[in-house]
Amino acid sequence: MKKFLAILFLYISLFKSAYADSTTTFKCNLDRGNYEYTINLYNKKLNDVRIKNIETKETYYYDNFKKSADITVILKDKSYNFRGYKINNYGTLDHYFIFTDQAASLYAYLAVKDYKGGSFPKLFNITSFDSTIDDISKGTCEAFY
Repeated sequence: MKKFLAILFLYISLFKSAYADSTTTFKCNLDRGNYEYTINLYNKKLNDVRIKNIETKETYYYDNFKKSADITVILKDKSYNFRGYKINNYGTLDHYFIFTDQAASLYAYLAVKDYKGGSFPKLFNITSFDSTIDDISKGTCEAFY
């Protein structure tokens, strides 16, 4: 019985870790002194992206297997959240994101700035367009794996 419980525990431990989500978090400071972004990229949570006409049911665009992401935008003492996805699923040198909350949208592009001695990129330059403020912002993000 002890062997069975040990095998069961080992199986559950391995099964759980194999399907655990690995998240990459980017903490970003923008050239607008009051703005900060926190982007979470969920490397194992996937989305289907569809643009479909409600009346004709015609699909204009469909793409599956897009990595899920979310962003928290902090402006002084206010914050708002968007859900979205990473457009380019492969590679760690650059990241293209689209976020939306039905009323507004945000586009962010991150490109490697420095590795800081590790095997994964640590610092990124960010360029973003936020439809809420109707402006382009630039800054720097630090990645946490």
